[in-house]
Amino acid sequence: MICEDCDEKKILVKSPAEGEIIDISDVNDYVFSKKLVGDGVAVKIKTSEIVAPVDGTVKLILPTKHGIGIETSEGIDILLHVNMDEADFPNELFHSIVKEEDKVSVGDKLLLVNENLLKDRELVLCIVVANMSVVKEIKKNYKNDISKEDTLFEITI
Repeated sequence: MICEDCDEKKILVKSPAEGEIIDISDVNDYVFSKKLVGDGVAVKIKTSEIVAPVDGTVKLILPTKHGIGIETSEGIDILLHVNMDEADFPNELFHSIVKEEDKVSVGDKLLLVNENLLKDRELVLCIVVANMSVVKEIKKNYKNDISKEDTLFEITI
């Protein structure tokens, strides 16, 4: 989603899930907390449905379905990744609604998380810009609770 009233080109990244926002550097995953994949925010998810945070094309779905990459028309790569302690987990924990090369709009269903998984453990969804080299600025929203499609962060390109 482009900010139409702005002088600079800005992209609004919406929340793909309901939950609590946490700083990406507080995520219990070295790769994400050190921003090795990119910068963004994380959400402790409360519901099983994950939706598209931006308009774009699905470019990546991890084999275990716990990660999805979307490229916007402006060339921004957004990665959604559900962090789990277990390195090896069964595929039935996540169900992908989309496939690679599907076009998506903000709010379209992407992924369903097994309800039992949500009951058993806290899941953290990282939402990061994977190609920060094209980003001039990222303004993050740090309010505690967030609903689907609330603005998570704003990217200036």
